[in-house]
Amino acid sequence: MAAHRARPPQIEALERRVNALTEAVTALVHGLEFPAEGEFDTGAGLSAAQRAHRILLAEGLAGPGH
Repeated sequence: MAAHRARPPQIEALERRVNALTEAVTALVHGLEFPAEGEFDTGAGLSAAQRAHRILLAEGLAGPGH
């Protein structure tokens, strides 16, 4: 059985950022999808954009200097 090797901190940080980006894009996609009846919900789009921005801010991927 192979021994479990610790990952370098840089890899763990990269994984956290990729996960945050994935979550932010998923939030945007869900908020910007057109429902079956074809009416775009501007409020849902705005809410999705705000949620995505908060996710990026929390992970330090948005804000001053970005």
